[in-house]
Amino acid sequence: MEPTQIREIARAEYFSGANEPTITIKKNKVRFSTRCLRMLQNVDYVQFVMCSAEKRLVIEPCLPEARSAIRWSSSNMEARKPKAITCKEYYRRLRALMGWNEDCRYTVLGRMISDDSTTVIVFDLTSALIYRPVENEKISHDPEYPAEWGNGFGMSVEEQYSNPLIKRFLEDTVLCLTRTGDNEVRL
Repeated sequence: MEPTQIREIARAEYFSGANEPTITIKKNKVRFSTRCLRMLQNVDYVQFVMCSAEKRLVIEPCLPEARSAIRWSSSNMEARKPKAITCKEYYRRLRALMGWNEDCRYTVLGRMISDDSTTVIVFDLTSALIYRPVENEKISHDPEYPAEWGNGFGMSVEEQYSNPLIKRFLEDTVLCLTRTGDNEVRL
């Protein structure tokens, strides 16, 4: 009996994320990559929309006067840079939800989703790369991958084509986001 040949599409997380939208979460702070700012070019304020059941974080542009508005970039318009956002209580709750270790740094690859009216960046928190402390309490440069990924490369080709990532993110986003009259998003 011949072994069944499984074709897998490699996870994007296995490759360099230097030019990808990422969020880094560590020690009471979150920071977005420059690529996130470029994807939402003229956006200075965002709101964090958590889809707790799916463990997805949606970053959506918002007006500066929105109650949940968070400035995510420097105010220098010529040289916009990501801003480290202090968030002690948010970080505590996120760690509790995800079962994350306080001493580790987590980096999550995002995906841009657009429709006719808005563009958001969705982060699947279950796909976080884990950077553990090494000697002298410095953080390792070599990530650990979620144990659930096992020894494979990624999703099977059949699974990927029958349930594409973007479709899943769009479905999750639609289930999670509800607009109110003042253009604020609520779960």
